[in-house]
Amino acid sequence: WSSDVCSSDLIWTNDRMYIVTSNIGVLTGSKLTIEPGTIVRFNPGFKLVVDGQLLAAGNKDSLISFTRNKDGKWGYIELRGPENNAVFDSNGQLISGTLLEYVLVEHAGGYYSGVNYGGIKINASSPMIRKSIIRYCSGNNNGAGINGYGNATISYCKIYQNSFQGIVADAATVINHNNIFENKIMGSYGGDGIGMGKNCTVEFNNIFLNKQYGIKTYGNYTSSFIAEHNWFGTSDPQQVAVQIFDYSDDFNRGILDYTPFLTKPDSLSPALTWKILINDF
Repeated sequence: WSSDVCSSDLIWTNDRMYIVTSNIGVLTGSKLTIEPGTIVRFNPGFKLVVDGQLLAAGNKDSLISFTRNKDGKWGYIELRGPENNAVFDSNGQLISGTLLEYVLVEHAGGYYSGVNYGGIKINASSPMIRKSIIRYCSGNNNGAGINGYGNATISYCKIYQNSFQGIVADAATVINHNNIFENKIMGSYGGDGIGMGKNCTVEFNNIFLNKQYGIKTYGNYTSSFIAEHNWFGTSDPQQVAVQIFDYSDDFNRGILDYTPFLTKPDSLSPALTWKILINDF
């Protein structure tokens, strides 16, 4: 796929594989729909930027896959601006905006202008990301599996083995019922499950086995954060405290209220085994 602009509604069907060989932009007023089971492969460094709407709704047995085409990291998916804001009716059906559901995003995080944002970059928008897998992505600065600067909702996902952080979140991002684990250090930084900014709602997640901390706060020392009812892989209060990095560890950071915490895994978070039909998995 070498066309760099989607300026009208477009459907990518699952009867073909898409090889991305240039940056792609979904323009305002346009919508890209991707069918369940579709595989999208990116050449190194290239990205998908959505100013319009992206409907990528797979199902449990037929994920939509965003992956690499060659060795090395591809760019990232950027959900930019208000047309991505997900709006649902009273029955929970999507009316407008961006939905990523049963999506696999992996091996993303290639450099673009010296910045590495990770797998999904949320920029001043409120998309819905749920029941998806974000793995093997890398970031720097504030990069992560999901890099969220907007009012996104991230639910029922598995976010693991990303380099730097699993999720970086700011504004009114809602993060609930996810498994966030085994995220790794990149260079000498990161390795946290969640890098948490102001006004986030972080609750009922399983956050465990991350290389550094479960949750690390941002903001300044006058900020306060709440992340209650999460499971950190243990019921021992001292072991839970070790997984928190906030004002108590760096007086320039905000303080986190993480109690009460769960003493056993959140039962609504996804199972740790899903069927994935991609190459060698």
